[in-house]
Amino acid sequence: YLSNRVYRRKKRLLQSVPGSMCIRVTGNNRPLSVMQSISEAIMNRSSIRSYVDKPLTKIQKRQLERLLHTDNTGPFGHKIRLNLLDLSVYSKQEIQNLGMLGAVRGAGLYITGAVKKEKYGLEDFGYCLEWVILKATAQGFGTCWVTEDFKREIVSRKIQAGRDEVVPAVTPVGYFQYKRSL
Repeated sequence: YLSNRVYRRKKRLLQSVPGSMCIRVTGNNRPLSVMQSISEAIMNRSSIRSYVDKPLTKIQKRQLERLLHTDNTGPFGHKIRLNLLDLSVYSKQEIQNLGMLGAVRGAGLYITGAVKKEKYGLEDFGYCLEWVILKATAQGFGTCWVTEDFKREIVSRKIQAGRDEVVPAVTPVGYFQYKRSL
């Protein structure tokens, strides 16, 4: 009963979202193609911590990279730099050094990003990364905000973040398992 009430409340709130964008969803354990709006992605999104050991196709990676390189300016005017970090090119020791083996299991691809250390920069980062997460969800991929289980200084070096930039969060992205890990 409570989940139905929460669902109805979310639905009422999302009816005010102007111009819901329709995105074609392919892959992710579902062979059927589905149309899903951003408001539906908000309704369906959950934090995924268990991933199938199946790499994304080159086309899917290119689509994600294109998404990451669109206009990533937050509402406060900060430009956010987002990158894909593919763990398949690193050794097991390097992955352990990144510290990305915490609560997330099986993820081989991460969305990372950096923002300048300025007033409201973190808010702009959160806004832009959440938008990308919703688009990835609409495409059928699992994601999960990770803010503590990674080593910021090492990830910063991997994405070549400047001294005046910070890496506030990362998110794994990929095909998710239907069983829960936690």
